[in-house]
Amino acid sequence: MTFTTNAISVDELKALFTTHDPLTGLPARSLFLDRLEMGLVIADSGGTTCALLVLEVHPILGEGSPLSLSAADEVVREASNRLASFVRRSDTLARTGYMLFHILVSNIRQDTDIHFIAQKILELFDPPIDTADKTITVRVSLGICAYPCDGGGAVLVKNATRALELAKKAGANEYRIFQKQWPVISSESQALVTVE
Repeated sequence: MTFTTNAISVDELKALFTTHDPLTGLPARSLFLDRLEMGLVIADSGGTTCALLVLEVHPILGEGSPLSLSAADEVVREASNRLASFVRRSDTLARTGYMLFHILVSNIRQDTDIHFIAQKILELFDPPIDTADKTITVRVSLGICAYPCDGGGAVLVKNATRALELAKKAGANEYRIFQKQWPVISSESQALVTVE
């Protein structure tokens, strides 16, 4: 999605930016939560399973080589483009944090689908990202849980974030699928995913 400001009022622009990320054009957190709720209702009515994926992008920088704001923006835009090229029309991709994305994948038929999707997403980030400043290697961490078996609404978001935290601890380019026996994550991490 590309935003144009021609023939759009300031109020309309403000309203648009409350639901969409101005850098990428993707749904922002508030719209994603609405679509998540709708997606779970559709899954219930159809008796299907859906998966929630939480992905964090990690630029790999050399010592003393900080990432400029413009380069960071380019990384985020390219990450969103790569993810958008992969997700289906029936799925929802949102930018929900600095380098954080949530993806709701509908119609999961079997466990192997989740592993296939996770592996393909990791492979999207094998090529480095070219910015005006430099070429940047990126790695991603991915946390995954499924509905209805791993909860719904706020619980689903928290459980996917728990999986993401474990993927980050495991190292670069890892994914983890939520397991019910995991210990509760810290209150600091839970605060990041509180759903009003």
